[in-house]
Amino acid sequence: MKFENLKRDKRWEIFYGDISIEDFVEKKLPRFYFKDGVNQEIKDSFEIVYKILTHAYFEYAFLDVAVTKALHILEMGLKIRYRELNNGNEWDEKKPLKALLNWFRDRHYFESNNPDFLNHVREIRNHLSHPNRNNLAGTVGLPWITTVMDLINGLYENIELRVKRWESTKQYKDKFETFLKDGAKLKLMDDTILIYGCGQVIVDNRQEPALCYFSLLPTFDVKSTTPKMPYLFSYPVDMLTFQNNTIDLSLGTNKITLSNDLSITESEKINSFKSTVNEDPDFRIHQSIMHFDAENMIRNSIRESGLEKIVELSHH
Repeated sequence: MKFENLKRDKRWEIFYGDISIEDFVEKKLPRFYFKDGVNQEIKDSFEIVYKILTHAYFEYAFLDVAVTKALHILEMGLKIRYRELNNGNEWDEKKPLKALLNWFRDRHYFESNNPDFLNHVREIRNHLSHPNRNNLAGTVGLPWITTVMDLINGLYENIELRVKRWESTKQYKDKFETFLKDGAKLKLMDDTILIYGCGQVIVDNRQEPALCYFSLLPTFDVKSTTPKMPYLFSYPVDMLTFQNNTIDLSLGTNKITLSNDLSITESEKINSFKSTVNEDPDFRIHQSIMHFDAENMIRNSIRESGLEKIVELSHH
């Protein structure tokens, strides 16, 4: 191979056209951030992930190599953190990864305490480590890298705050579901949007004031080409009140309200839409996509809001 003749992998042209390596690195690759307390050995290992991703500009298949490396670093990071938390004692290598994940989950070291999610992490790691065939995930696998980063950062967070965060999240999720039980209307400046339910709700108490991130699901026409996206808001929890039929979400000079005081016509439209979602698979697919998008949007917003508190790797 003549290294001076390295060229951009043509598959990137399908996604981004005539993109330079500089724009590819700065705008298309995940940004890596770690909390100050994260072990330096973990940070150094993630520098390798970054370098592999950079070279994916020339070889698309390197994306899978980078994801696999990141998932291996997660296992290494768990063992390092176990040693830090147990006076230098090492994790028993005879025990499987599942037991290691459960040790941390049982002690609330993961932001997501869902065992199904952690099992999926383990299954993806095993699949990539011991493949049966040469399948290529490509860009579909990229979110796993930020997932690993979030899991590692979570190992170094305040557990007491996390438990309180879970309690507040459930409390406000219940409040929104009760408020939106029969639907609502979102008045956004000159527009009125009918809302049939809520997506992800997360309270973040790692900053003052604590913020409630919540997503609202609008009714939609499945045949329309208009993007079907949730509405995302973040609001101080001490300013969110549910005593009345209207919640004021105004930001600056923009008047925004959410009201469940509906006209007969508005109620009929929302009820009809809910029935259609229950009966029509196409509508349910779009609803699932909106739920997925809502969670990703909120997770990304929370991650971005905390960037000033964690250290970016040296390559950026």
